[in-house]
Amino acid sequence: MATPYYNRDGFTGTMVKGIAYPAYTTTVYNIEVEDYHTYFAGRTGILVHNTNCGKTKMD
Repeated sequence: MATPYYNRDGFTGTMVKGIAYPAYTTTVYNIEVEDYHTYFAGRTGILVHNTNCGKTKMD
């Protein structure tokens, strides 16, 4: 659900096009990286930044 893109400076990024809510439950973890609060996640190595996203449909 993400598409890679490139800007004119050659930066590679990923634009999220949607969010899937699986029909099962699993253990998840809330991690915090000191100072920067960013980390690479998943098999694709997408760079993420943890933040308070507010309420979601699931709340």
